[in-house]
Amino acid sequence: FLYIIGDNIEDVLGKVRYVFTYLALGIIACLGHWLLNAQDITPMVGASGAISGLFGMYVVLFRRAMLTQMFVFFQFKLPVWGYFLIWFSLNLLGQVVGGEGIAYMAHIGGFAAGIALALVTYSSLVKHYPLIACLNSGHFNARYKKSRK
Repeated sequence: FLYIIGDNIEDVLGKVRYVFTYLALGIIACLGHWLLNAQDITPMVGASGAISGLFGMYVVLFRRAMLTQMFVFFQFKLPVWGYFLIWFSLNLLGQVVGGEGIAYMAHIGGFAAGIALALVTYSSLVKHYPLIACLNSGHFNARYKKSRK
């Protein structure tokens, strides 16, 4: 997932801001896990929480994107918000059911932090990377679909 969405986020943020954003989202994700699981002494890395934060940013910055999925032999496309709604629901279910060995709250906290960060910085990011506004406007997608016919 980092390969699929990470390069797009890196294009928008630049290499240096991307690294600091990734690290900050990882720390916030770990804090999210710790707040609800303070008694847990299991060591945690936080990489999946940081990637979850990038998921949240991706949903805001590339909300019209489509992700291709494979299910057995069937290939289909889902809007990015639909895909991550399913992903978020599975993580929420895991947190409620209490699956062991996975820091579900780190995923949820990272995702929420990524959404919040993208919403707060959206206008400044669009200023430096105007293609985001174009992609999210729908005009680009309509032209692309016409040219493919």
